[in-house]
Amino acid sequence: MTFIRRFMDFLNANASPATPGQTPPPPAQPVVAPETTTTTQPDNGHIRRKTIMFKHVGSDDMVDDSEERWSQNGTVFEGETVKTKVISASGQITDADKLNIRCHACGKDDNSPIRSEKSHVPLCINCQRTFEMPDGRNITVTPQEEIQLKREFNTWARYDARRKGLIQ
Repeated sequence: MTFIRRFMDFLNANASPATPGQTPPPPAQPVVAPETTTTTQPDNGHIRRKTIMFKHVGSDDMVDDSEERWSQNGTVFEGETVKTKVISASGQITDADKLNIRCHACGKDDNSPIRSEKSHVPLCINCQRTFEMPDGRNITVTPQEEIQLKREFNTWARYDARRKGLIQ
């Protein structure tokens, strides 16, 4: 867990400052983790490296879970396995195959199973909004639906529900 915390601190320290209301752009290139494991097999002299790479994914990116490359240097075979972890729209680090939704509001891939209760479209954690209905229950909506619901909010229905003691 400390490795992930150090990596997230690294990302936050190197992030460009965003203007209010705007999300910071993802880094141009994938960030490779500093911990690379190298093993040498004594019987045949093969060298094998394992690297973990963290990558922001765009809406049209194709990401492999892992990639393996081999090269020969004289009599020694050198193998490198690069495992890719992706940073989802909500900032969570996960495997590429666990990204199961595309947020309707921002278009980024995420692994959170959040849906709008009004239109049932998928949302990431950053785009979900909670709206309190006049009867006191909270529903999850998209940012556009939140604006629409605020415009249509019936304050008299809310007042009547409070008067009758249905909500506090």
